[in-house]
Order: sequence, then C-alpha cells, then structure tokens
Amino acid sequence: MAVTKRERNRRIAEASHVIAQARANPATRCCECNRTLDQCGPRGDGHNANRSRCTWDAGHPDGRWPTHELRPECSHCNRSRGATDGNRKRNRTHSRRW
Repeated sequence: MAVTKRERNRRIAEASHVIAQARANPATRCCECNRTLDQCGPRGDGHNANRSRCTWDAGHPDGRWPTHELRPECSHCNRSRGATDGNRKRNRTHSRRW
C-alpha cells in the first residue's frame, strides 16, 4: 500500500516535532544508547565516525516501542542501525553451497 501525501506530511511533521523537542532540552537521552548528544558516537565524544557532530534524529517506527512512536535517537545509533537492517534484508540465501 502506497503512502499518501497527507500521511507522508504527517510523518515529517511528527519527526520534526520530536527533533525540535530533543534539541530544546540538552539533557535528552538517545533511546538506543541512553547517552546525551555530546556523549554519543562510536568514541563517546559527540562525533560520528567521520568526525561530524552527532545530531538528533527521530528514529524509526519499527516496532521497538509499543505504540510505534518516534523517539529521539542520536544520528550515530539511528544510521548505523538502519544500515545494519538494510544489509540484513539484502542478504540473500543461495540454493547451492559455494
């Protein structure tokens, strides 16, 4: 089922609201790693692997939370989890052994 323009706009507005609330409160913690934004990242210094500053993302409504709500998640956790999920979905099983 395709997502309608209205539904897409509602999701964007909801994600923007979650991100704005996270930015407004410096004590906000990532729902994945439970760290503040300046403690996030692979080295715990507030930077991503490419040394860019971590930012707030709205996460994904992927069933981890009971009501599929969006929660604040640092960019490192959100994007690395998304890459892992995508790689796992692309992993094909072969009918013969190599």
